[in-house]
Amino acid sequence: MVLAERLGGRLMTDLYSVLGVPRSADVGAIRAAYRRRSKLAHPDCVGGSVARFTALKEACDVLLDKERRAFYDATGFVKAEEINQGRGAVFQLLGGILGATAVEAVKRGIDLRAKNLVELITTHLEKQITTFSTTKLEIEKRVVLYTELAVRFECADASGGGDNVLRAICEGQRAACATELALLEKTRLMHDEALKIVRGHRFRREVTMAADRFQKWNALTSLFQGGV
Repeated sequence: MVLAERLGGRLMTDLYSVLGVPRSADVGAIRAAYRRRSKLAHPDCVGGSVARFTALKEACDVLLDKERRAFYDATGFVKAEEINQGRGAVFQLLGGILGATAVEAVKRGIDLRAKNLVELITTHLEKQITTFSTTKLEIEKRVVLYTELAVRFECADASGGGDNVLRAICEGQRAACATELALLEKTRLMHDEALKIVRGHRFRREVTMAADRFQKWNALTSLFQGGV
């Protein structure tokens, strides 16, 4: 697993997938794929957009540059500074969880020092990851649906000279779903990395006075019952 996968980084915007070429593709194949896809992704075309066209241009620029391609293949990042950005995103995620937990604790008058924060954060992250899996399945079903719908739209013009607008719209929606899946997977990987960090910690709980008295009472009760 390359570094970007562990940090939730740029790997999920896979440059090879953007162009629709294998990782072994040579310069000629990359250029041909770019020419073919850029025509469909151009903002002036039905189903095209500035975002799709820009993504194709960036992918082509990186993969045609020998040094940049080697760096991307090794790390999953386009630029070196993105490695720190990936770490920063994970730390920001954990900071947000701790911050929200502290705010809620203050509102409810809960003493977090007496709670197992590692366990609480772990449970939260695990629930989020489960949610991502459910959402992923739903998006994948939409991708299949748009694919099947696209091939069913035909132009009423028997000559076939008209633009198949509805098919192009379905293909555009399918591409949007693919982008949504990539972002979701990136977020999931970021949560996975955060979970690994949290599991590498322990939390030393503070036994409050009330809890201490409760434990002593339980011990006394058990002793009394045992004596009887």
